[in-house]
Amino acid sequence: MQTRSKAACPPPGALFDALLGRSLEDGQRLPTVARLLQGPHSELQLEGPGGLTILHAAALGGADAAVLPLLAAAGAPLNQPLSSKAWGVRGSQERAFLESHGIQRRSDGVFLSLQRGMTPLAAASRQGAVARTPMLEAGNLEAVRSLLQLGAEPEAGSHNTTALTAALALARQTAATGQGTAHAIVALLMRAGADCLRPVELDESLLEQARGDWPTVTHLLGLLEERRAAGQLQLGSGFGAMQLLMGAATYCHAPLVRHAVTALEQHFAEGFEDVAAGGMYEALCRFFYDRDGTAEVPQADRLAALSALLASSLSSQQPGYSGLFGCLLGKVASVPWGAALVPALHAAGVPPTLDALCTAVQQLDVQCLEALLACGCPAVDAGDPNGCHHLRRGILGMTWSNPTFHLLSRAQGISACHNPAELDTAVRVLELLLSAGYQPAPYRNVCLPHHLDSPHGRFGEAARIATLDPFDFYQAGPEEGQVDYRLMHIVKGGSWSPATHRLWPPKFKAALRTCLLAGQRPASPDSEACGLGALPPGVLLHIFHLAALPMTPWL
Repeated sequence: MQTRSKAACPPPGALFDALLGRSLEDGQRLPTVARLLQGPHSELQLEGPGGLTILHAAALGGADAAVLPLLAAAGAPLNQPLSSKAWGVRGSQERAFLESHGIQRRSDGVFLSLQRGMTPLAAASRQGAVARTPMLEAGNLEAVRSLLQLGAEPEAGSHNTTALTAALALARQTAATGQGTAHAIVALLMRAGADCLRPVELDESLLEQARGDWPTVTHLLGLLEERRAAGQLQLGSGFGAMQLLMGAATYCHAPLVRHAVTALEQHFAEGFEDVAAGGMYEALCRFFYDRDGTAEVPQADRLAALSALLASSLSSQQPGYSGLFGCLLGKVASVPWGAALVPALHAAGVPPTLDALCTAVQQLDVQCLEALLACGCPAVDAGDPNGCHHLRRGILGMTWSNPTFHLLSRAQGISACHNPAELDTAVRVLELLLSAGYQPAPYRNVCLPHHLDSPHGRFGEAARIATLDPFDFYQAGPEEGQVDYRLMHIVKGGSWSPATHRLWPPKFKAALRTCLLAGQRPASPDSEACGLGALPPGVLLHIFHLAALPMTPWL
């Protein structure tokens, strides 16, 4: 009888065998686990090496959610983290244990995704159905829901291996195949109290680490907005406020920007205003440059987010930051959607600058240039030829301080044959600058500007030039590195004449030809001679001379 009783007892590892799926179909797992736990299970192994519990095993094996309450009732701790660093190491005791219970035919990703500090909730958030679907880490949504209902803590585990960290890692992994399950798990965890704004690694939050993953970041911001709307989004530290501000500004979420700005002003109210102002400036830089996939953002959302950023006194009133904030118009001019934002920046007190004009010229952005010129026309210093313009991603390029001369640099290589549309745009930009008063005047008693000077001249004693005429550095012609004849003719104050007629656009030539033909047509006998033919040739040519410029209407 004693021998028969011992034979009836299951082996110690039977529960891990059932949970990890050795020789069991999906429908057999729940009754098998229930049968093992109903009998005397004092000899059953409830914990493996490295802190692995039967709840970890259930998550790894893709067990049904109905199994989890049975395991918790059997004494499995809900929030115990893995304690070993060796889960991803080949030949380790931990890896050998999993292989011996049914994971030996699975991909290495099963082991590599396990990290020290992961709780059963984190394991379920990262991977589920591994034993049922080889090489698939899909996340076990129902297991996550069941563990949360049982009382699992979403913030349990080490600081960088919480359940939310695991779910966001799953979102990155499944970005190409669909993030629906990962985002659903993230929503469950966030609504249960998981915090995506606390520091994890390198003083970055999970929201910051997800930057660049447009669907995931917008999903996180939407969940944070749920909390804010319900009055539950409490930013208990300046770090959290700063992280929310960066994410909300990058993805143009105006309500969260306002919430973060208010918290930032409170946390840095006394003695740390410069820190907050630096954060505001960084947020504005993110708003302009650090965005992936936000072509979908409506213009109204961009304006609302920018207005929320500029509404704070931290934006432009802090000592030492006025010069930085003064560069914002230049940053606006470097993005393709910047023209609509110029009035908002100007209304907030951001002054127009020459580098902003040069940036719009560099982009050949007619709308942005018109908006900038409507804000004011800063004067060009004839004693300083050095200017700059903002390239994409905030990099500065050196150029002339006069935006008209910068256009000549920009127009080098624009060919009427190969880039006719771009040349027409350059003509529009040039005529806007000339009409605003930016005439091509030489510089007096200056050194060569930085973009032309040799590297030795920048650090040595540079010779001063009594008269520096930028036209000396540009040659009209159709070749690479030359400025198109049409642009050079306009910038030097040229006008229309029969000798320069070839430079004008086809529409002007067609209109002129039509008028000349109409003037040569004989009048009918019963009509009065009051048409173009009645005008002297000199008067007719003078009319054409007056109508030829500006050239923009003829483009």
